[in-house]
Amino acid sequence: MNQLRPDRNFAALPRPVIEAALAAPTGDNPIACEVARLIEAYSSLALKLIDSGKTAWVLQHTSPETAVEQIAREISAEQVRGIIAARRRGVCV
Repeated sequence: MNQLRPDRNFAALPRPVIEAALAAPTGDNPIACEVARLIEAYSSLALKLIDSGKTAWVLQHTSPETAVEQIAREISAEQVRGIIAARRRGVCV
């Protein structure tokens, strides 16, 4: 499985279902786990590109094909922006 693509079991989920699962997570929430997996994959790739002197334009300029990808990218982008801002302030992240 391509780590940057959602598991096929979650690819067709509509945004409201994903948002509801994230708003009220339970102990073993497979939707939240899939979103978290994608966030980790996107954030890790973006930071590797940035750390090697490249931009993470691939994640910024490609369109997600599913709602789960869109949500994970939005959260990942927020996370990466926070890490970059912390680094600029001299915080080791």
